[in-house]
Amino acid sequence: MKKTIFSAIILSTCSFSATLSAATLNQWGAVSGVASGSCVGNSCNPLGVFLGGITEETRDGGLNVLSSDTGLTSIVQGDARASAAIDNTVLNLPTLKAIATANNDAWIGGGSFALQGYEFIGAIADTVNLNITFDGTLTNPDGDDATGFAVAMYFFSAADINSVTINADPTVVFGAMSLLASALPDNQKYEFTTHTDGAVNETGSLSLLLNPGDQFYLASGLLATAGGGGAIADAFSTLSASFDPGTENVLNAPTPLTVPEAPTWLLLFFAPFLKRIRAIRSH
Repeated sequence: MKKTIFSAIILSTCSFSATLSAATLNQWGAVSGVASGSCVGNSCNPLGVFLGGITEETRDGGLNVLSSDTGLTSIVQGDARASAAIDNTVLNLPTLKAIATANNDAWIGGGSFALQGYEFIGAIADTVNLNITFDGTLTNPDGDDATGFAVAMYFFSAADINSVTINADPTVVFGAMSLLASALPDNQKYEFTTHTDGAVNETGSLSLLLNPGDQFYLASGLLATAGGGGAIADAFSTLSASFDPGTENVLNAPTPLTVPEAPTWLLLFFAPFLKRIRAIRSH
C-alpha cells in the first residue's frame, strides 16, 4: 500500500470519454485542477482519503488552450494552486506547477497537465532528445503516503496511440495515454514519485527515433498533494523540459484548431498512475 501516493484514490471515479479511432496528432491543451478530501486524524493515508470521498474544487484550461491557472484555492481543507503553460515561442514546451498545504484532518491536491503534438520535418531519420527538470520542497511531518509529488512525462508516437483520438479534454487523453504507458520503452517515459521530507531536485530525459514525417505527442503531468496538518507539497518551482539545441529545426508544432467543449472534469489529473493503482489492487 505504500508504493504510491495514489494507491487507493480515484480508480472508481475515472471514466474515459475520448473517442477511440485513428490518432490525430495536431492538437494540444493545458489543464489545471484542485481537489480535496478528508483524513481520519493527521496520519493521512490514501485509502482513508478514497473512502472519505474526493471533491473537485476548481479547474481551468482545456483543449487547444495554451495556459491554465486555478489561482489560489483556499478552503477548509487547506490551500492549493496549480498551473500549466505551453510556451508557444520555443516548440510549445510545457511548464507545470502545483502546490498544496493541508489543514488538520484534511487532504488537498493540485494537479496540472499539458499535451502537445509534433511532426518531425527532418530530411533523414534522427533521434529527438528531451531534458526534464523537476524542483520542489516537501514537508511530510507524519511520513504518510497521502503527501507527496508525482511527475510523469511520455513520448507517444502515432503507432503507440493509434486507438486514441485527440478530441477531448487533455486530462481525458492523458489518462488514456497513461494506461498505455506501461508498454512504452524506458526511453519514452519518465515517472517520479516521492513522499520524503526536504528539497527535491530531479532530472530525467526522453528520446525517440523519428523518420521524416513521423508524428508524436509529449504528454506531461504533475501532482502535488498534502494530507494532515502541517503537510506541504510545494512544486511551484516547476516541472519543465527542453529539447536538445537544434531540435527546433526538425520539429513542427501545430497551429490552432477549433476548440471543442471540454467534458466534465473527472479528477483525471491522477490518471498517470492508474496503472500502478490497478497493479496494487490486483495483489
